[in-house]
Amino acid sequence: MALARDKEVKQQNVTWNYRKEAYGFFFEFIRTNVQINVQINAELTDAEQIIFNLIQNNEGISKSEMAVRIGKSEKTVQRLISSLMKKQVIKREGSNKSGSWKIKV
Repeated sequence: MALARDKEVKQQNVTWNYRKEAYGFFFEFIRTNVQINVQINAELTDAEQIIFNLIQNNEGISKSEMAVRIGKSEKTVQRLISSLMKKQVIKREGSNKSGSWKIKV
């Protein structure tokens, strides 16, 4: 059954990651948008691409939640976000508490 689902997921341009965390496990399904990924992948590091995907999937995600999901410190996430903003890939709209991220592509 799992192999059939894996083939189905691959046919729909969806990749997935499995990660074991301190309080359980985490599955992340990523639907690739070919048009966006072709333009951006050449410019972004692997870590920046992960942050970009998290923001693309949930524009209201917090820096602390991103840090937990990727297993890095909030300071590292802040550096990656700053880099993405400098590259003009994302921007922040609204306040730090109630605002959201926007993809600028």
